[in-house]
Amino acid sequence: MIHTALGNYTCTTKDIVVEQSKVFAKLKFSGTHQNSFLGYNATNKLVTWDGAALFHFTDNKISSLWVIGDLKSLEKQLNE
Repeated sequence: MIHTALGNYTCTTKDIVVEQSKVFAKLKFSGTHQNSFLGYNATNKLVTWDGAALFHFTDNKISSLWVIGDLKSLEKQLNE
């Protein structure tokens, strides 16, 4: 869904903190709003927003993942 809505979609890791079996990452998401997304029609604008992810590892494999993004910032850009 996100790749269809946002052309040239990227998720860039800005910082990483590792502690035993956990990894926390500070992220920057971006893409060109080219199709309907979150109820907003295409604007053809480049949108960017911050996010974070927490990975848990078991036996060297990701066992759980939690991701949060600043959707209010994203919605503001889509609504302008």
